[in-house]
Amino acid sequence: MVSEIRETLNVAIVGAGLMGCWHAQYALSSGANIVAVIDTNLSNANKLIKKIKQGKAYADIDSMLLEVVPDVIHICVPVGNHLELAVRSIEAGLHVLMEKPLVITSAEAIKIHKLAENNNILICPVHQFCFQNGVTQVVNQLQNFGKPLRIDFNITSAGANSKSQLNEVIEDILPHPLSILRQLWPEQSFNCHNWVVRQVNDGELVILGEYNNIILNIYISMSARPTICQFSIQSTVGTLHVNLFHDYLVKEFGGVSKIKKITQPIFLSFKMFSTSVINLIKRIFIRQPAYPGLQTLIEEFYFAVMGRKVIPINSTDSIDVSKARDELISMMSDK
Repeated sequence: MVSEIRETLNVAIVGAGLMGCWHAQYALSSGANIVAVIDTNLSNANKLIKKIKQGKAYADIDSMLLEVVPDVIHICVPVGNHLELAVRSIEAGLHVLMEKPLVITSAEAIKIHKLAENNNILICPVHQFCFQNGVTQVVNQLQNFGKPLRIDFNITSAGANSKSQLNEVIEDILPHPLSILRQLWPEQSFNCHNWVVRQVNDGELVILGEYNNIILNIYISMSARPTICQFSIQSTVGTLHVNLFHDYLVKEFGGVSKIKKITQPIFLSFKMFSTSVINLIKRIFIRQPAYPGLQTLIEEFYFAVMGRKVIPINSTDSIDVSKARDELISMMSDK
């Protein structure tokens, strides 16, 4: 992807793990200058610096601030550290792009958004799926694709390293479907208290309800295989299939006839195959090996920091997603 950003922002990456590496790569692709990599394990920080050939390693934010003050800080560490790091960054005058979930509770989300507003600082959660081409196409086409009747999310992950982490990972995943729902129907409120939440086993979550007068089904699993991340919207004229791991949309139009019933699986399989192949070639060409949507979100945030665009995810949407996540987690623990 060729970035339109021409000004150079100095940025810092907090966390030299998997997501920190991808944030660093896409920050560089977006034209930023990485001045610092912060990690309590300096060896990991130095490994990332060696890979990106920029920046200096620091063990904490305060050590960095003694030598350099970046424009933007990317926080890519476990959520338990988010609040403290965000508060310190905001107080230091740094704009904050923070991995999801933003913080542990909605009360904390309200606190840091208020602190950011009072200090004239931008803070944004990383809900990168909302910035994928496939999701954007759905947003643009939804009004002309009949009446939506049902939306299904199917997310199966291998992100848990132990049994104790199963539900923690599910809680971390929840912002993804919630943020997409808000992106598709931004004026609609979450009415989670009317939703049904079921956990048959640890690491398995089913949510049934309605959103914008549409049947809603969210399935998140740590055990089901293969690992997938997708959603579909069935309407009165057809179905929109969105693959979130690979960022593509397949439109399947409906029709009632014997021929269509017989040929439906053939045509759908062909569309899925051809679209996925073309999409893979495109992603190779633009050098987007993983996490589609992340670079677009990073670029949009950088534009907002430079005053050239509005913030990609505003505080209202961020807090509403956090509140909905809180309520669903509470309903999980009640079962």
